[in-house]
Amino acid sequence: MKPPPAPRSRRCLFRLAALGLALLPFLSIEGLLRVNHPEWILAEEDPLLGFTDNHSLFEINPATGFYQIRRPRLRAFAQNGFPSNKGDHTFRIFCLGGSTVQGRPYAVETAFTTWLRLALESAYPKKNFEVINAGGVSYASYRLVPILKECLRHQPDLILVCTGNNEFLEDRSYAFTKKAAPWLAPVLNSLNRSMLIQAALSLGSRWSTPTRPHAMLDPRVDAMLDYERGIERYHRNAAWHASVVKHFEDNIMRMIRACHTQDIPLMLLSPCFNLKDTPPFKSQHQAGHTPEQMKKWHELTEQASRCMSQDPDKASALLQSALQLDKGYAATWYALGKVFLQKGDFTRARQCFTQALEQDVCPLRITAGMRQILRKLADRWDVPFYDLQDMAFQESPLGIVGSEFLVDHVHPSIRGHQLLGSELAQRIQARCLPYPPEAITLQQLQTRFQKHLKSLPDTYFLHGIQRLKNLQAWTQGRADGAPIENHPEIKHGL
Repeated sequence: MKPPPAPRSRRCLFRLAALGLALLPFLSIEGLLRVNHPEWILAEEDPLLGFTDNHSLFEINPATGFYQIRRPRLRAFAQNGFPSNKGDHTFRIFCLGGSTVQGRPYAVETAFTTWLRLALESAYPKKNFEVINAGGVSYASYRLVPILKECLRHQPDLILVCTGNNEFLEDRSYAFTKKAAPWLAPVLNSLNRSMLIQAALSLGSRWSTPTRPHAMLDPRVDAMLDYERGIERYHRNAAWHASVVKHFEDNIMRMIRACHTQDIPLMLLSPCFNLKDTPPFKSQHQAGHTPEQMKKWHELTEQASRCMSQDPDKASALLQSALQLDKGYAATWYALGKVFLQKGDFTRARQCFTQALEQDVCPLRITAGMRQILRKLADRWDVPFYDLQDMAFQESPLGIVGSEFLVDHVHPSIRGHQLLGSELAQRIQARCLPYPPEAITLQQLQTRFQKHLKSLPDTYFLHGIQRLKNLQAWTQGRADGAPIENHPEIKHGL
C-alpha cells in the first residue's frame, strides 16, 4: 500500500529548503565580500566608458615653465595653472569637480578655491599655497577619474573632489537598461550591486584579453540639455538611474584608490543644492494609471492651485489626495512643500521638497543615495568628508536651503563661496598642516576678501549675470543648440 502523499505545504517547504541550501554558498560568499570589500573587485580601468581622445588637461609652457590648461579644454575649464618646479615651502592643492568648483555663473576668481587660498595665505603668510581649480563645466565623476590620475603626477599635497550634480547630464551607455521593461528594474539593480557578480566580472577581465570599453565618449561633454528640447530626452527609467548611481560609486572608489595607492591625502565634498527655491526640472506620471485616475488627479491639483494662497489647509488636503493617486509626480511634492512653507511647517516643507528632488525625472542635483555613497566610502577608507549642504543649511534662516545661499539650483553665491572657502581652510589646517596658524581675526579675513573683490572689473560681474540667465534657460531645456534629434544616441536608435 502506497504511503499518502505529503501535504502541499510540506512539499513547498521542502523545495524552499533545497533551494536555500543550494544558494547558501553563494549568499555566504556575497556576505563575506560585502564585509571585507577587497580592492581587487573594482577594475582599475573603467570597463563601461572610455574616451576617444586621451589628451591631458595641462600642458607646460616652455617659455615660462608654467603648466596651464590646454587650449582645447578651455571650453569646459577656466585658465589657471602652476609652476613646473614646486618650491620647498609650497603646499599644492588640486580641486576637481564641475561648474560649482569652477565658480559658475562667475569664474575662478570668486570660486571657493580662491577664497580657500586667500584664507590659507592669511593664516600661514610664510608658506606658499597653490590651489589649482580643475572644475569642468558639466563634468561628472567618470570624466574626473583621468584628470585625478593626471594631477597625481604633479606633486599634490592634497586633492579635493566635489562631484555628484552632473551624473545624469550625458545620455551615455547602459543601453541594455534603457529598453528594459520596468519590472526588470529591481532585478537589474540587485545584479548591479551584487559583490559576487562584480568579483566574477573582475576576475574574468583579468583572465581575458583586454577589450575596449563598452562605450567611447568624446572629450567634450555632450550634455542632453545642450540640445534644443533636450529635456524631452529625460524619462523615468529606474534601471538606468540605478546604473548611473552604481557607476558613480565605482568612479569615487577609483579616485579614492588612486590617491590611496600613492599616499596622497584626499578630501571628498558633497555639493550643495537648492531645495526651497528650485522646482523639479521635469515631472512624469508613474505608469499604470487608468484614465479615470488621471482625470481625478488633474481635478485635485487644479483645485489645489486655485485655493493655494487663500486656503492653504484645503490646498494641502487636495495635494495629499493627489499624491495618493501618484506619488511619483515631482511637481506635486514641490507644490505641497510650498503650502507647508506658507503654513510655517518647515519640517514637513523640507520633507516634501526633498521628495520633489528625489522624484525629479531630470536630476540636475545630487540625490540622497549618492550623498550616502560619498559618506559611506569616506568612512570605509577613512577619507575626510564634508557635505557642503551642511554649510548651506546653517546659513538658511528656515532650515531649508534656498536662494539665500545659492544663485540657482546648485551654484553658491559669491558670499556662499567665501563661506565654503573659509570653512575648508579651517578643515585643511586641522588635518593637513601640523604647525599652528597665525592669529587672524574674522574682520581681517573679510577685509582681505573685500580687497580681492574690488580688484575685479565690473565686466566680470556683468558676464556672470549673463551666464546665470543662460544657465537658467539651459536647465529649462531652452538651449540654443542643435535639435535633440541630432543627438548621437538617438541617431543610433538607443
